[in-house]
Amino acid sequence: MTTYTGLNGQAVPGTPENSAVTTLDEQQIDYYDSDIKKLIPKQDWMKEFASGDRWKKYTEIRERLQKISKRFS
Repeated sequence: MTTYTGLNGQAVPGTPENSAVTTLDEQQIDYYDSDIKKLIPKQDWMKEFASGDRWKKYTEIRERLQKISKRFS
């Protein structure tokens, strides 16, 4: 499950405008931060997965969702 959070209105210092957290079996496995525009693996086994082309696609998906969110806020 991926949970997306977006701030609407005044920015909060140190808090990204958009973020996303993916959980699997109640464990956080990745985190996306719109300030640094990176998808960060949070489990050792995800770090191996993150080295492939598929990881780049997942990062691009988060970036696109960030842009869509901005349009509707």
